[in-house]
Amino acid sequence: MAEEHGASIEGMEQEYVHILFGMSDAGSLKVALSALGKRETSQVLAFNELFSIGPLSGLDTITGMQNRHLWIMERDENYSLSQHHNQENQLVHMAQTVKARWMR
Repeated sequence: MAEEHGASIEGMEQEYVHILFGMSDAGSLKVALSALGKRETSQVLAFNELFSIGPLSGLDTITGMQNRHLWIMERDENYSLSQHHNQENQLVHMAQTVKARWMR
């Protein structure tokens, strides 16, 4: 089947990349794309990150991501607990996936 965040499904090149900011939205889009017969040509990437709070500068660097995480951890004692779930959709992994997609 599909490679995790990969560029192809069963050897077929994906034409479209959809970037969403919520797991539920990503799931809904995947269902809609499947119903339209477009799932095989579409890669759906979902950030499991709340961008309405915390610093956003430098998120394309490890230092910027670390600064954001430290800022949030200082203000939300439960934040570090949530970072162990859905790690493939966390900021660091998603940034790497998006960069890799556009570096081809």
